[in-house]
Amino acid sequence: MIQKEIPVKYPVNGNIQNRWSPRAFDAKTPNDEDLRSMFEAARRAPSAFNDQPWSFIFAFKGTSEYNAIMESLVAFNQQWAITAPVLIVAMGSNRSSDGKRENTTWQYDTGQAVALLTIQGMEKGIYSHQMGGFNSQYICEYFKLPEHISPITVIAAGYPGDIGQIPASMREQEKEIKSRKEFDTFVFSHPYGSPNGLFKHSS
Repeated sequence: MIQKEIPVKYPVNGNIQNRWSPRAFDAKTPNDEDLRSMFEAARRAPSAFNDQPWSFIFAFKGTSEYNAIMESLVAFNQQWAITAPVLIVAMGSNRSSDGKRENTTWQYDTGQAVALLTIQGMEKGIYSHQMGGFNSQYICEYFKLPEHISPITVIAAGYPGDIGQIPASMREQEKEIKSRKEFDTFVFSHPYGSPNGLFKHSS
């Protein structure tokens, strides 16, 4: 199992600091209680008008649902995601919960639910790797999704495994500590792009 010393400039919750997206997963399946807690965390996410537009398809390795989700992935992702004991499709509804109006924040709100699910998993050592490389239409057709429901990401989840489980071409990348933007490139004052003074005198 790879362990990373991930640097931060300011103190944050340990689960946020230690979060990263592994490609090699251990064969051990997370227990039901911990998985339920992850979906409880997603359920507690904020959303506009409390519409809670998110939904999930959840599958254990060895099931037909898991195989279908795996089939939807691009070839690169299939090479490593097959090590994950759990696959999850995160989806959202572009209609309000009462069906009377368009939901313009469904992607944002679903993203918040996925973020909380991810951090809750970290509490029990369950890591997640989110993927945009999948065939959305295949998911829609196989799982017979209603027209107003759209897949956003596929999540591989489990305990980090041994780097030898994944192709050699991916192993150096697996060990990398990803860089992060400097604060002055995304926290602004007026006008847009002007550095915010909050970080001016920080070390």
